Amino acid sequence: QEYLPLEPWTADVWQRARAAGKFTKAHAGEFMPASFVDKVLDEIGAERIQHGVRSVEDPSTVQRLVDDQIALDVCPISNLKLAVQGVTTMADHPIRQLFDAGVKVTINSDDPFFFGNRLSEEYYALNQDLGFSKEELTQIAGNGFDIALVDESIRQRLKDELADYCAG
Repeated sequence: QEYLPLEPWTADVWQRARAAGKFTKAHAGEFMPASFVDKVLDEIGAERIQHGVRSVEDPSTVQRLVDDQIALDVCPISNLKLAVQGVTTMADHPIRQLFDAGVKVTINSDDPFFFGNRLSEEYYALNQDLGFSKEELTQIAGNGFDIALVDESIRQRLKDELADYCAG
């Protein structure tokens, strides 16, 4: 599928942001298909993708996310409420396929004021409707700490706290 080209200055802005030490992420793959995720990765070099759930439509995009360790910040309940392509029930949500394929996913609540949900409800839905185990949910939570833009000592402390909490 063809898209309008990104503005000519867009890639330059993102390149300058990375050169200045800024982390770059882009909103893609929620309403636009997997090919748009590839376009964003190719043209602006995003280091993380917000949503990205439609990546599942193209196995090569999924494999690219795995190989390049591009994390997806997934918001399952908002995807359901917005009726993102093919998600008419939580059981239809592609996060299970992405996770099982090895994509590094994190769980987010998107806009709690607008969608009326909390992060805990996202995890509950994954467990109840998609069969994610406690261990898998722990891995997803850990993914969030892995990609967090924090000092390594803070990251390790948070991961230790998560391990202690989940062991109990």
